[in-house]
Amino acid sequence: MTPAPYFRPIAVLNRVDARLAIWHVDVGPDSGLGRLSGAWVLDIERTAEIGTLINGRYTVDCVAGLELPAGVAAVGRLDLDAIVASVRAEIDSTDALFTEHIRGLSKSKQPVRPGWPTVVYPADTSALTRRVGALVGPALAAAHSLKDLAAVWFEFEALRVAREYLTGHGGPYVRSLPLIAQ
Repeated sequence: MTPAPYFRPIAVLNRVDARLAIWHVDVGPDSGLGRLSGAWVLDIERTAEIGTLINGRYTVDCVAGLELPAGVAAVGRLDLDAIVASVRAEIDSTDALFTEHIRGLSKSKQPVRPGWPTVVYPADTSALTRRVGALVGPALAAAHSLKDLAAVWFEFEALRVAREYLTGHGGPYVRSLPLIAQ
């Protein structure tokens, strides 16, 4: 069974002492708007506001064991490393299917190998995070990595579904970014 697409922004979280940095990242199909869709720094006792920004969303935690205020509930905590590995594996397996497809074709009938996008993870955010401090820096870096990963995924999916001989692997429609919870 294919999981239902998830289109709510992901909340990337970092906590230092009693302050919480939150970045929302849109990981859905390209809408023409920016993938980084909001950023907040809140004192941890602002439970209502934090709940509005996190409840019903997946999160990426920049700190192991990050505790949310009482009454704040994420859908799940995502494993960004596992998502990256899944995207890389999917690109590799689709490329292997392409190789298999062209194996029996004469050279004159072989299609050009797609220029599969490269997964660069983590994103190089040193210029962005150098001056933002310990609270915002890790969340900003993780948000940019997630943003870049979503862009790569949808670029890959556009290439895959444009080739009928590859739609047997994953279906004829663009799939959502695979989200893997911890």
